Amino acid sequence: MTLDAHKEYEDLKKARREAKERFADVRRQLLEAPDAARCQEILEGEKWLRENPLVKTYLEHLAYELNSAREYAKAEVVTLQLLGVLQEWHGTNSPPVLNQLVELARIYRAQEQSANAERIYQYVLTLAIDLGGLNPQDSTVHMAAEGLAGLYREQGKDVQAEDVLRRATLDVRAAFHDPTIFAAFLRTRAEFYRHAGKTTEAEATERLRRSISNE
Repeated sequence: MTLDAHKEYEDLKKARREAKERFADVRRQLLEAPDAARCQEILEGEKWLRENPLVKTYLEHLAYELNSAREYAKAEVVTLQLLGVLQEWHGTNSPPVLNQLVELARIYRAQEQSANAERIYQYVLTLAIDLGGLNPQDSTVHMAAEGLAGLYREQGKDVQAEDVLRRATLDVRAAFHDPTIFAAFLRTRAEFYRHAGKTTEAEATERLRRSISNE
């Protein structure tokens, strides 16, 4: 390793350490905040978060932590902050942004904000397929379709749920030509049919999935 390369490596280590220490204090404040409004105030005062790509992972972990603790309103604030960081560094409709939008939809769904969740799921599905630039192994499309179908099932809209999975399966097969993600959609459809009591359709879909997966 050259002297310049070594210095660059050490500078990066220092930057990571400083960002981690600085974010630890932000995390503590957010966890102790009494409500989402206070979380918003804290994040608005930390302008450096949008300027430092190293905080992406920290924000992801914190949003997950808050979501797991069912502090959904606070998780929403942190996720929106993370979306701002991702848009700044990757572009408005980039795969990382679409993936995080699915997480935001889940938070809305947990808060029974069905209209917001539905709108985001539909947006992600439409855009992800239209872009056609996602890695075939990316699970964003699958998560969005499964989330939207699940939302419809909760509302008793089984026909709409089945239609979402059917259309998404066909779109993914046409866009990606990848058996792995196609098989994942077939598994979800088979599970849907089983829950709906459609045993024949479930078995047929499962057989197709196994043939594609060479099981």
